[in-house]
Amino acid sequence: MIEILKSDLKEYSEILLFASLMAMYLFGYINDSISSILENILYKIIKKPSYYLLTNSGKISRLKIANLDAVLEKIKEKFEIEITNLEGTDLNTSQAFKLINQCKKDNDSLKEYYFSYIFSRNIFFASIFLSIAIVISNHLKLEWFSYPIILCILTILYFRRIEKSFYYSRRVIVGLLHI
Repeated sequence: MIEILKSDLKEYSEILLFASLMAMYLFGYINDSISSILENILYKIIKKPSYYLLTNSGKISRLKIANLDAVLEKIKEKFEIEITNLEGTDLNTSQAFKLINQCKKDNDSLKEYYFSYIFSRNIFFASIFLSIAIVISNHLKLEWFSYPIILCILTILYFRRIEKSFYYSRRVIVGLLHI
């Protein structure tokens, strides 16, 4: 009788492990989908990293493209488009980035930047969701210092997400010179 219980318990824990892994994968997939949608909404409010990189108007000097003129000449040459005023609209920079992104070389280094950017985005939005859930469910139990801590963590994750998106966009744009 005890042998039967031990084997049942082992199978039960394996089922729980499998079910929890499936649930985590599902939550991650849903988080990725929602994060992607929210990022598109965010980019309607603020400009995309490609805009700041292609117009050299970014505030983060270490992420600017040093040889921007060569990149713009390569875009004109490669895609036979006239780039007259990239600063005028985000649409031109988005179109230029999409063209560059289509002909990028498929290399592991670029994939690492892409995955790092997506991971950072998903962590940021998952933290927002978790913070909202914590504040809603525990708003009477939270101490006053919990709110600044949550806000500080979200701010750090937000700036890290922006930095990763700039790294990836810059890598794609500079990669055009090597095609």
